[in-house]
Amino acid sequence: MNILVLDRDGGVYIASPIATYRQIHRYPRYVQRVRASYPDRTIIEPRGRWLTTAQWLTEWHALLPTLAAVAFFCDRDGTIGAGVFQEIADARRAGLPIFGLTNDVVPQLRTRFALRSFDGADARRFARVAFLPDGSD
Repeated sequence: MNILVLDRDGGVYIASPIATYRQIHRYPRYVQRVRASYPDRTIIEPRGRWLTTAQWLTEWHALLPTLAAVAFFCDRDGTIGAGVFQEIADARRAGLPIFGLTNDVVPQLRTRFALRSFDGADARRFARVAFLPDGSD
């Protein structure tokens, strides 16, 4: 199991597209992968946490400084929405470690990834995620 060492206190937030919340077999598998990798950390899920975008924005910015890392996974088609894109950007600005979970049957944790944003017309398909091989630029 590839566990990334976290050198700060705090929980691990799992960012994922809203569309994944309804994926009753897939969503729990990704959450369990993070829980298994960080059993001593509080794992914070977005599903069911916020009722409105305004609530998410307010609480997300308060939650961010309490985190040790941000994990994310994309939809089956390799895309993330504008919200996940924003959470990744905010985590980067905060200097938090960020790792993505691959779409493999057994999701792998990866720190090397690229995001390619689309034209912005669809907030639910805002960017495509490409995981990069270890050691590539």
